[in-house]
Amino acid sequence: MITDLGASNIVVVGGTGAVSDDVLSELNAIAPTERVYGADRYQTAAALTAGYGTDGDVLYIASGVNFPDALAGSSLTGSQQAPLLLTKQGHLPAATAEEILRLSPQGITIFGGEVAVNAEVEAALQALLDQTSTD
Repeated sequence: MITDLGASNIVVVGGTGAVSDDVLSELNAIAPTERVYGADRYQTAAALTAGYGTDGDVLYIASGVNFPDALAGSSLTGSQQAPLLLTKQGHLPAATAEEILRLSPQGITIFGGEVAVNAEVEAALQALLDQTSTD
């Protein structure tokens, strides 16, 4: 199936717990393969956005625990070539906060309601956005 797509490179998302080295070797036989991962899903999401430049228009945030919002929003972020980071419902992970500061977006859009991302995280995101606009 991958060969039918004519892939010229392959990006595997996640560590060996998600995709084994054996699978990575098989994929590498089809096309040059790169693994992008972090210590957890939040660091992995931040690693995926490392290629984005700073001062973009918008950055998207979704729950890292409940994936439907991130999955539904990924087509939008892909079409806009905009970064998508993950958060916990009631706590903004350090890797996410650090990447927001590095990216310095003009705005942040949250996928999902307060059940997915609560008001405390929303306030933390706004504080980071305010910080990046004054730097």
